[in-house]
Amino acid sequence: MRRKMENGKWKIGNDKSIIGWFALFLFSVSIFLLPCAAPAAEPPVKTVVEKADKTKLAGKITSFDADRFELVNDRNETFEIAWTELTAKNAFMLYARLIEKSNDAEQWIALGELLRPMEKGTEWSDKAFARALRIDPSQKQRVEELKTAAAMPATAPSENSPETPSDGEMSAGPQTVGEVDEKFWGKLSDEEMKKAIESLAAFGDETCQRISVDLNLFQTKYFLFYSDLPDAEAERWALLLDKMYARLCELFDVPKDTNIWRGKCLIFVFQRRGDYMNFQTVMHRTDARGSAGMCHNFGDGTVHIAFFRQPDELTFAHVLVHESVHGFLHRYRKPPSIPTWINEGLAEVIGAELVPNPKEYEENRRYARTMIEKMGGVGDDFFYGRRIQGWQYPVARSMTTMMISENKKGYVDFINGIKDGMEWENSLQEKYGTDTQRLLDFYYDWMGVQRRMLRD
Repeated sequence: MRRKMENGKWKIGNDKSIIGWFALFLFSVSIFLLPCAAPAAEPPVKTVVEKADKTKLAGKITSFDADRFELVNDRNETFEIAWTELTAKNAFMLYARLIEKSNDAEQWIALGELLRPMEKGTEWSDKAFARALRIDPSQKQRVEELKTAAAMPATAPSENSPETPSDGEMSAGPQTVGEVDEKFWGKLSDEEMKKAIESLAAFGDETCQRISVDLNLFQTKYFLFYSDLPDAEAERWALLLDKMYARLCELFDVPKDTNIWRGKCLIFVFQRRGDYMNFQTVMHRTDARGSAGMCHNFGDGTVHIAFFRQPDELTFAHVLVHESVHGFLHRYRKPPSIPTWINEGLAEVIGAELVPNPKEYEENRRYARTMIEKMGGVGDDFFYGRRIQGWQYPVARSMTTMMISENKKGYVDFINGIKDGMEWENSLQEKYGTDTQRLLDFYYDWMGVQRRMLRD
């Protein structure tokens, strides 16, 4: 029995025997009786796509995933379009059309996560999450955690351990991988710098081969920037990193044109979250779930930092700068590590300064004050923990802002003292001129915290 297309419909071919018809009947009945969930819409799906920049494309969607979709027009031209190129509303309407018959809550949760950080995305994200919960009410706690995580200040853990904390747990502070070798700090010879750059470039080339992603290299004076982003965008982010480097050199009085890296700082930026996750797994043996970027500081003085391009440009830019500040502090002056609350605080301050968002600044400060009053203080683990909790990032940021604004020279001397080998409490006392309790008292007043809400 053969099947052929006639007038757009499948029909039985030349064999019209009773056996052929009977076989078709049995096959149809068996398919009808099989229990199965309603599938998602299968490409190709005809549509007209309107992007956020108002350009329109008409054609058929031939494939899609959580990051993007492919559209083929009537001239057989193929366009790969990221969901984030659409408005949140248009992305929801099209994505939902593709999965509208699906009874898989995971697909709707993925849509909710995609839309959440987009401009005006909260409303449409809520719709996707609501659909997921209608399918599987047991996902309620997970959905609430995703909403809470999205509402928290934008920052990413800098963990080199395979353990990635969930929301509400403490996210890891910057860590150094491997035994520290002090000979790689300080001024290195031209030959040493050249060899270091060659080694970093070899790692970049190996990355392209092992994870099968075509990455272009954009090299600046201080960074090796590997990315599959469009050239113009990649160059723009590389320039932002140069701006960050110049700002930190200015803050710490590093002479102009000084290169503190061992060779250069190695940066990876991926378009797709999945490629970023795969990179961390394959190249760094790290579980990157829950992160938007990670800074890997090594005992041999090298620094690798990787990100995926988040949908919201300001959020991505902030994380890009934030993680790169960790790398700078690793290489600055000498090997001793900067405590987490100081490291995260400065990373947040520089990120907010170079990626200004006045509304977010006020919200961040208000959030810190509210949480301090709710928790009865900055938290017992704030100063001495290897990690800080998510709500403590705005605390670290506002405390650092205060310290720099009140005594910039003292703050720089405070950091220098730690890098020169002093315990941070001693450096705070001798270099900044205060102790922990007086710092807290001044900070609470500076923030306008209601003292009656604090624990004794």
